[in-house]
Amino acid sequence: MTDNNPSSDMSIIQATSEVLLQRTAESLSELLKELVKKFDPFPSYPGAFFAYGIEIDAPKLIADDLGCVILGNDGGLYEFQIGLDTEQIAAGADPMSTREESLVPLDLSDIEYIPLAYEAIRTATLQLGQTN
Repeated sequence: MTDNNPSSDMSIIQATSEVLLQRTAESLSELLKELVKKFDPFPSYPGAFFAYGIEIDAPKLIADDLGCVILGNDGGLYEFQIGLDTEQIAAGADPMSTREESLVPLDLSDIEYIPLAYEAIRTATLQLGQTN
């Protein structure tokens, strides 16, 4: 940053900050993948029939429009969704038999991912500490 061109300096600073965000997000992702391996067995999500995961209290500034965010057993971050087949229920089926659970991978920018991944690490390590 020695060419005395403020525009060039700002471009370099911006590019550097974007690289740092990307590296931080990648590092946190790898850390989450290692962290989930420490659970034996990995916990099922409370109230779920088929889903495994740890609920993450998503920071509202980042994930105000997200529903239930969980850390999956692969280290990924997901939105846990539950649905019912209303047509089958209307036809007389038991509502519990029509229940559908899905884990939808979150598509987040690095700046959105970092605080959520940090919260996932914090929550998972607290839960590990309680089980040991």
